[in-house]
Amino acid sequence: MKLKLSAVLLAFAAMLAVPTAASAPPKAIAVLDAEKSWLKARTMRDSNLLQNVLSENYAHVDATGRLHYRDDELAASTKTRPQREVRSEQTVDFAGDVAIVRGISTRRAAGKTTRLRYTDVYRWLRNRWQAVAAQETPIH
Repeated sequence: MKLKLSAVLLAFAAMLAVPTAASAPPKAIAVLDAEKSWLKARTMRDSNLLQNVLSENYAHVDATGRLHYRDDELAASTKTRPQREVRSEQTVDFAGDVAIVRGISTRRAAGKTTRLRYTDVYRWLRNRWQAVAAQETPIH
């Protein structure tokens, strides 16, 4: 099942609600809510919230090709510099208890704008959607 959603996440000091299409199924909205929590945790430097979003076996390949694991992300969460991030062109695909979110992330920090195409993979674990993998690729 493929669902194209136009969802924009704007984060800096406060998070905005995720706009979704009126016809979006609750399952897709729940996944995008997990995305919103993840972005909020990073933006607000909230490692406790981040622990709830990232699964124990989470792995992330960043835009430079470096591999980070859950513990790396949790440690970095309190040290990252504030940035403004907008997510767009999101799609949500499902394969059983797995959800794949693809989209574009536009980040602004220290006067620099970076655009990345990303893929986040979630799995339904412990009665919630938890991120198990993420990958970012720079858009030139």
